[in-house]
Amino acid sequence: MNKLITSLFLLFFLASLTVFANDNNNKEEEGKKDKKGLKRKYEQPDIPGIIYFSLGLNSLNNRPQVFKLNGWGSRTFEVYYFYNIPLGRSFLALRPGIGLSMNKFSFKRLAGRRDAFTLVDSTRTITLIEKLTRLDQFQFLTRVFKSQFELDFIDIPFFLYFWSENELKRKGFFVAIGARLGLRFDSKTKVKFRQDAKVKINKRKGKFTFNNTRVSIGARAGWKNFSAFWWWTTSRIFVRGQDPQQIIPVTDQLQFVGADRMNYMTFGFSVSFL
Repeated sequence: MNKLITSLFLLFFLASLTVFANDNNNKEEEGKKDKKGLKRKYEQPDIPGIIYFSLGLNSLNNRPQVFKLNGWGSRTFEVYYFYNIPLGRSFLALRPGIGLSMNKFSFKRLAGRRDAFTLVDSTRTITLIEKLTRLDQFQFLTRVFKSQFELDFIDIPFFLYFWSENELKRKGFFVAIGARLGLRFDSKTKVKFRQDAKVKINKRKGKFTFNNTRVSIGARAGWKNFSAFWWWTTSRIFVRGQDPQQIIPVTDQLQFVGADRMNYMTFGFSVSFL
């Protein structure tokens, strides 16, 4: 939580610097006279930065059988700040940025919603994928509401925008292509279940042999402040050679799940604020 608060503070601090700089420039111009001797009026600052709020759904590529996901539960929320760099008076603009991305992956429930898989951080080099009912803290549960794991990243995205009108107007239809580099700052699991006639929540933080970094390529298309986006995170979710292992119920022996090539895509919608 402390890492998340620090990251959010950094993001909005950078955004506020842009607003403050533009506001000061406009105030310096206020009161000055133009060539005709008339005082210049203070105008609303033209902020070059844009903040994007995005919500999307995740789907896994190259997934093993046990990694079946619940659609709506596997979602991503992003907050990105972009600095807008118009390329002259053309239809193009560059937008480098920084932001946060919270990515959830929810396992499908099993056996009439009375069981589900979860990740167990066994050691620094081994992650287990197990049924909840085989773990001591979930004995005698009567219903599973959700079982998910979450990956949180600080991202540095970069986009090239093309507008149907002059970019300086910031109006009309646009398309963009880009990429991002992410650094994982948190990972955890969450299980919501009913046990002893009570609804309980179990949260666990751990490394789970997740990759610490990610690389994604993406695209965006929209109209004015609204857009649809797509990310393909080409990096593997788990460290190669350290993908999860599953305990076989009959023999209790470990068996590799085969998730070392698993990556994911995200589709969603965004709204932006100048």
